[in-house]
Amino acid sequence: MSTVPGGEPAPKIAIVGSTSPLGKELLRVLEESPVPWRLSMLDTDAYAGLLQEFGGEIEIVQVISPERLEDVDVAVFACTPELLDRYMERGAYLPPVTLDVTGGPREGPVFVDGVSRPHPPRAPEMLIAPRADTVVIARVLERLHGAAGVEGAAATILESASERGGTAMDRLQEETVQVLNFQPGAEKSSQQAFNVLSPDSASDGRAARIARQIGSVSPNGCPAPAIQIVSVPVFQGGAISMHVRLRTGLTVGELERVLTSGPLRVRSDAARTPLEALGSDDIHLSNVREAAGENAFWMWIVTDNLRIAAVNAVRLIQNATSTPS
Repeated sequence: MSTVPGGEPAPKIAIVGSTSPLGKELLRVLEESPVPWRLSMLDTDAYAGLLQEFGGEIEIVQVISPERLEDVDVAVFACTPELLDRYMERGAYLPPVTLDVTGGPREGPVFVDGVSRPHPPRAPEMLIAPRADTVVIARVLERLHGAAGVEGAAATILESASERGGTAMDRLQEETVQVLNFQPGAEKSSQQAFNVLSPDSASDGRAARIARQIGSVSPNGCPAPAIQIVSVPVFQGGAISMHVRLRTGLTVGELERVLTSGPLRVRSDAARTPLEALGSDDIHLSNVREAAGENAFWMWIVTDNLRIAAVNAVRLIQNATSTPS
């Protein structure tokens, strides 16, 4: 049996939705860790029997059931919010540490590495490991709030298909092929390929949830930003255009130094597009400039959204299980 330093057995983790884009990224991040995690890969009937590799071993994806979770220490729901809801409606068993990484509407304690106060090991309730946009905006605003005080902020999130899961990515691919082959498509107002979708009730709900999560994790009372989400024809990666108004005046150079110093892994010398950020744990900051109004700034941020969310979730697992990073 794999053990961690000290001789204790390595935690066993069940990834529910291991075949999803985020589930696959979680497997990659866990595999890069020095901790010899023990993995169980679970999904719906549609994916049962698929083979996935972890740590040089081939694992078979099993159908999620209460019995599959009885012998695990940590369950990570990286599936659709609907699958998690169906499981919870049955009042089924949950392991001592359970994470919701679905991006759905479920409420609970939210964890953003580098911002949240540590959660106690073996937390008695489901923990929310938020998606990348919450992590990125919370880290940036918390750093600015500590240095100069955030008076207010607004962000437009350019959301890639991967934020809505594998089905959305498949749809984008199918529509792209259809358009390039000059085949007539369906209603073009909802087409993802070669299009930009304006905010709707679903994206407004996600935006409100992100704002609430950011407000809930700040230990210093940083105000929650106003957020809107625009869906763009990008498979993976995240981009955010953010406006910030500060209480204390900073120059552009001073603001960049505040954000790029310390452990939050914000960089201003690298990627300017989501494609360039793929595979990176960092928040990539560029095009910082003064905005109209006193002590106001615009900034452009790109990230690997799946990577950011997966790394944050693994940090929460390490914190909740007292496992060294």
